[in-house]
Amino acid sequence: MLSDYVEVDGEEVPSQPSVELAKEPELSENGVDQEQITCATYCYHTYSDIKQRFASARSQLPLISARLKEKTEYLESTRDFMNDDAHIMAKKQLHDLTTAVDKKNNLIHGLRILLRIFDATDVEQILINHEAELKKLEVDQAAAKAGFAALPKNAAEIRDSRAKVKMEVDELEAQERAWRKELQQCGAEEKALQVWEKVHSLCLCGLSKMKEKGPPGDSPESRRSVARARRKFT
Repeated sequence: MLSDYVEVDGEEVPSQPSVELAKEPELSENGVDQEQITCATYCYHTYSDIKQRFASARSQLPLISARLKEKTEYLESTRDFMNDDAHIMAKKQLHDLTTAVDKKNNLIHGLRILLRIFDATDVEQILINHEAELKKLEVDQAAAKAGFAALPKNAAEIRDSRAKVKMEVDELEAQERAWRKELQQCGAEEKALQVWEKVHSLCLCGLSKMKEKGPPGDSPESRRSVARARRKFT
């Protein structure tokens, strides 16, 4: 008949304890308890990619900011097309140029009459100067006419373009905030990275000591403690 007790290190303990024994520690190849989460492993997984992340943040943030500035400047430069003032201003500009051209034509017509009556070199030079100014005014007038005629179409195109750019700006602003946050986080983690090697070395030293002592629960004293605990709960 089998006995209900077995002898362990000179002491009798129940062969079938009524309590569930602790799970045997899972050991790695070098005998280190895997349930012990070491700082070395934590540091490696936390900070091993910090340099790459920092470099990415430093390179991406200026690119995002430059694109955001370009899109924002476009929105500012086309803001006037979103109200009725643009149409009024274009119409006034065309009116002013037309008035200037008419006045210049009248002045040149008078100078030509004067030049036919009086053969004066000074009058001829003045006429030449005004004719040159008239040509420039006519060029500006033609450009103003074309711009005024195309204004309704351009306004619609610009309105659609602004809507698309506004969506891009919102997305770029979100990306910029994310990269700034990443850069700030990397800055904080870089300080931790500076002591990583030291911490890692200390952890490896701790692992070495654990290996020398052997797995938890493997010493005679630990076995006696287990035996006493078994008797207590039976």
